[in-house]
Order: sequence, then structure tokens, then C-alpha cells
Amino acid sequence: MLGQKRAIADRFVQAVRSGDWLDRSRLLGYAAILGAFEIGLLLFWILGAHDNLDPTGKPLGTDFISFWSASRLALDGTPTLPYNPEAHAALQASVVGGAEIGYFGFFYPPVFLLICLPLALLPYALSLLTWLVATGTAYAAAIGRLLPRLAPLELAACATFPAILLNIGHGQNGFLSAALFGLGFVLLDKRPWLAGALLGCLVFKPQLAVILPFALAFSGRWPAFVATAASATLLSLASWALFGTETWATFLSGLLLAQATLSEGFVEPGKMVSLYAAARLLHAPSWIALTLQIAAALAMIVLLARVARRTTASTLGAISVLATLLATPFALDYDLTLLAIPLALMLAAGANMASCPGRRWLSCSASCFPWRAARWPWAPGCQSRRWSSSPCSPCASHVYGRLRLVERHHRADHRAHHGDARRPGEHWLRDFTRLEKDAGQQHQHDHHDKRH
Repeated sequence: MLGQKRAIADRFVQAVRSGDWLDRSRLLGYAAILGAFEIGLLLFWILGAHDNLDPTGKPLGTDFISFWSASRLALDGTPTLPYNPEAHAALQASVVGGAEIGYFGFFYPPVFLLICLPLALLPYALSLLTWLVATGTAYAAAIGRLLPRLAPLELAACATFPAILLNIGHGQNGFLSAALFGLGFVLLDKRPWLAGALLGCLVFKPQLAVILPFALAFSGRWPAFVATAASATLLSLASWALFGTETWATFLSGLLLAQATLSEGFVEPGKMVSLYAAARLLHAPSWIALTLQIAAALAMIVLLARVARRTTASTLGAISVLATLLATPFALDYDLTLLAIPLALMLAAGANMASCPGRRWLSCSASCFPWRAARWPWAPGCQSRRWSSSPCSPCASHVYGRLRLVERHHRADHRAHHGDARRPGEHWLRDFTRLEKDAGQQHQHDHHDKRH
């Protein structure tokens, strides 16, 4: 009896390791189920909306009301008022007919106010739809460039990535930041000046750009580094020229409120996905959480210093995304749209990694992690679920560990076939970069065959 149970357990472990049961038809089937569920949630959210309020009494698109109100105030000739909580909150209340919705702050630099400026030219609901379609199209273009070999049906399955629904529900800018990251690193070697211009646009959300200068400098991509700095500077100067010195001064003076938002929990830590928030959820004092966050950021910089010169551009982008999510103290659940970049890289190289133990189920579990980090704004009774969000650090570490798993398997396989005993300190990304290059060459070969 004991031997039979052990045999069953061994078969289960082997099935999980191999992932053979998780074939294309099953993956597409699971994606279809997930997509149907997500569409159902969206329909519930849209059909139950009234007076720009969703079925739970929150603004339609929740955070988007902050962007639209900031645009309205700027278009009215008062660009300093988005940084005035009283004036900003009063306009937000008027958008929803005076309903009690709390306050959705605007802590972005005036560069983002420049991006938001056209939003209030349209009525609120139509503006929300236009915003999501425009930024979602850019996001889809970036992921499509990372996954050029996938069939349309498989790309549609990628659209069920849970972070997409999170960003839609919040009406947030996660699509925009992920598109800039993805397209920037896709173009990094072929068109470095354009890539740098795109990456520099991330100055609108500086907490997601803290790792970029190190990634570009350590990899020796100086044209892109200069273009990134120039793009960020020009956007800042454009916003200063349009909105004036007083707007920038008001923004800078409001940074103390933004810091209090983090340290005093004005944004509930359960909604955040950073290491700092994870420590706060465990009731650690703010100074301990901040110390852990700084240590993580320094560790990510050291990691980039070690690997940046030995990676391709898209692999560097994937590592930079994971390093960013581990380094920044202020990242929220909708920022998990960035995880599509390392996941797309793994999927693109998947044909070359078919024999890697655990590849399939690890990739799928990483893809589904945003569900665990979700605090659904449309789900009745879920607004107070502090346990519903967990830090991004396990997710980033999960994908990072996934890359390590690929390296270990292929290094062992290389030793077995070629007798190559590498030094223990030789870095693991060399194998993965080789796999990615092989996948790219195969794509070029396939494209050549189709043309001829």
C-alpha cells in the first residue's frame, strides 16, 4: 500500500516537472475559460455602471478619475490645481454627481499632466474608453514584437494575462509604461536613439525608471543612454514651458504628501506589490521596510553590473523589469503589466527550452500571479480584503528563478553531451541568451522560407 502511494506521488511529481500534460490544446482551453471569466467581469462592471460609477459605487475606471480631473483643471488654465487635494477632489466629486468616492490623488510629475492633457476634451466615459484603447494598442504592439512567431489564436490567448484586466479595471497607465519598456528594449540594438527616446518617456513615472540608467550604462549602450536622458529632459522642459514654474514648484512641494502616502499607508499596503509593502503587511516598522527595500535595490544594481554586458537587448529588458519591480518601493497591482515582458521572452524561447523540467507549469503559474495580487474594484465585498494582495517580490523572484532553472538544465545538458565543466562562477544568463539568439535565427529562417 505504501509503495503504491509512493508510486502515485512519484508520477505526480514527474508530471509536474515534465509539464507534458500542459500541451497547446489545454493551454488554449484554459485561456478560453479565463478569457470568458474576465469578459463576464467586464460586462458586469460596464452594465452595472451609472452616473460614471461602477456597481460598487467607485468611479468608473477608479484611478482614471484623477487623470481626467487633472486634465480638466489644466485645460481650464489652472495646471497647479491637480496638486491641490481640495480643488482636485471637488472636481472629482462633480464628475460622479456629488457621490462620496474619497480622493484619488495625482502625484505624477507635470510630464504626465502633459500626457493627460487631451483627456478632458472628451466626456468622462468616452475618454476612459479612448485612453484604454490607445494605450492598450501600444501594449499589444510591444508584446507582438516580443512574440513574432505566435499565431493569432495564441496571441489572443496572451490577452487573458490577468494584469491586463487589472489595468483596465483601474483605468491606469500600466499599458503605457509596459509598452515603453517593451518597445524600448526591442529596438535597443537596431535603433538605439529611438529606443532611448521611448525609454526616456518613462520619466512620467520615475519610480519605474530607477533601474534604467544602470541597465543602459552597465551594458555599454551609450547612444540609448544619451537618448534616454535627452528625451526625459526635453519632456520635462516641455511641461515646464507649457505649465510654468509654479506647477513644478507645487508638484515638488507635494512630494511630502506623496511620501506620507507610502509611509503612513494612505495607499493601503495590500494594494501595493513592492518589498516595502510586503514588510509593512507583516507589521514591520517603516524604517525596517525601507532598509529592506534599499538593500533589494542595491542588490539589483549589483546584479545588472554582473550580467548587463552578456545579454541581448530583450533579455536585458526582462531582467530590468524584474529588477525594477524589486527595487522600487512604490509599485501597485496594475504595474504587473510589466511582467508580460519577461514572460513573453520565456514564451518566445519556449521551443528551444522544451526539455527544461518544470518550464510549462512555472511559466503558467507566473502568468497567473497577478490574480493573487488583485484587489478587484468591481468585486462586491472585496475592497477590504487586505490578504488579497501579496508583494511582487515573490512573483519577480519566481520569474527570475525560472530563468535560473533554464540555465541549470541546459548547463547540465551541455556538460553531459560535450564534457564542458564550467567554472561555478560563470554566469547563467550566457546560456539563456544563446537560446534566445537561436530562437531569433529560427524566426528569420522561417520568414525567409515563407518569402521564397
